[in-house]
Amino acid sequence: GPAVVALGAFFYEKYEQLRQELKVIFISVVIGGVCGVFSITLFLVLLKIPDCLVRSLASKSVTTPIAIEITKVIYGIPDTTAVIFMADGALENPRSFLSQEDVN
Repeated sequence: GPAVVALGAFFYEKYEQLRQELKVIFISVVIGGVCGVFSITLFLVLLKIPDCLVRSLASKSVTTPIAIEITKVIYGIPDTTAVIFMADGALENPRSFLSQEDVN
């Protein structure tokens, strides 16, 4: 969509700067992803959430299709993952519930 095109345009404009900082960017993305998985897993375990739900939500830091595949590999419930991720995406953007006429 438009967000991907805008991000691509930004990357194109900043290509040299990004290339120089590639190692730092890669390390930051990996650490952020690992922290996301550990933080949600720890939070759910501390709340004594059933193990099958913990496995279904452990992949919180990735996109929905990838999360569903990860959930299958770690024996979670892919349907639960899909529903929670879609609900989360809708709730993160309250404008997604409004029609285009309500926004303008």
